[in-house]
Amino acid sequence: MLFLQANIGLITSLISAILLVLFFPQVANLPLFYILILTYLDISIQNIAFEYQRISLTLARIAKIDNPMFATYSIPEIQLLLSSASFSAWFFFSSFITGFLLAYLYLNSFLWVIGFLILKYFLAIFIPTYKPYKLLFNYMEKELYNINTGNSLNIILKSMLRKYFGEMPHTKKYEEWASTRYGKSHSKTKK
Repeated sequence: MLFLQANIGLITSLISAILLVLFFPQVANLPLFYILILTYLDISIQNIAFEYQRISLTLARIAKIDNPMFATYSIPEIQLLLSSASFSAWFFFSSFITGFLLAYLYLNSFLWVIGFLILKYFLAIFIPTYKPYKLLFNYMEKELYNINTGNSLNIILKSMLRKYFGEMPHTKKYEEWASTRYGKSHSKTKK
């Protein structure tokens, strides 16, 4: 699911960039200030989405460490249960921003496109952005209530994830809590 979201976002970005280049070449005349604001907005959305994935990864690893019953689940499967449909809209919006930026940069210089892609996919994690932890944990809580309980193991997994989620601090200190409570092994669990 996460892989699919990333590929759909990339395809949407490329399609919107191509359409803008073909039909609205005046995009190249926008002031650089607007482009910088859009770049920061795009990177912020990406970093918020990655932080949500880190929270779900932490919960999945804790579930695998704390309860051997969940050995049949892989960490990506647990994360998939926690993936939020609300973030799909964020990714979709972000892909249009990326397409707009790619069109602008392509119309000015192809080297700018390469620089932007390096910035977005390799250096963005180092750019400080605001992460609304309260909002992220609210999304996570909604997903914990929406987990499909079709089989008995999912019912147990849902209750255990809700337990871990309830114990977890709903701030940026959640990883420190997991390390303190479950040791460093929570970051080295086999997938």
